[in-house]
Order: sequence, then structure tokens, then C-alpha cells
Amino acid sequence: MGISIIILKVIHSHQNITSRKLLYMIMIYVYDCTRDSKLSKHLNDIENMKEIDDLCEDTAFVKKNISEINTNLCKEIENYLDQQIANLKNIYTTSSTKYSKILGYYSFISFNQINDIIGAL
Repeated sequence: MGISIIILKVIHSHQNITSRKLLYMIMIYVYDCTRDSKLSKHLNDIENMKEIDDLCEDTAFVKKNISEINTNLCKEIENYLDQQIANLKNIYTTSSTKYSKILGYYSFISFNQINDIIGAL
């Protein structure tokens, strides 16, 4: 995406030395600037990492508190987590090394392990 920036430059010029008149010329330069932000290149990766981290955090919470979860909520929780897995599994499997540290932080080895925990609901 280009952004046009107008820069005004004042040039002092001594055109007539005998009269010592100062001639001011204003020149307008138009530059087409492009933003090259590293963030925009990695925005999808950052968002994917956040979503995978959220899934792992939710699954770890369910695993830790499975005995205390009201059975009436089990199906709703299972549906929510199943949807999250469906959304993220393709992302994870295409770049598993990129996201494996997030799984490891929550002591998960793979998405299959997350599926097993959800199956226990």
C-alpha cells in the first residue's frame, strides 16, 4: 500500500546579488512511500499462536477440573472445543514445529492428546 507524502522544501537562492534580494522557491516533492512492517507479514502467525494457546489453556483447564464439571455442561464444552480443534488442526499440521512449543508449554505432545481429553468428557 502506497502512501503519498508531500514534502515542501524551501530553497534560498541569491538570484540578484547586487540587489541582495532573496528568492524563495518552494518546490513540492511527492514521494510514494510504502510501509514495510514486519508485523503485517507475521500477523497471521501471531493470531494462530494466540488461538492455539487459548485452545491449549482451555483444554488444560478441562483436564484439571474434569471431575468438577457439571455433566449438563459437558456437551456444550465438548462442542466448543471440537469446533476450535476443527478450526486450528489444519493450521497446526501444516506448521507443527512453529506451534509445538505452545503445546509443550501445556504438556501436550500433539493435537491427538487434546482430542483424547475432550473425548473423556
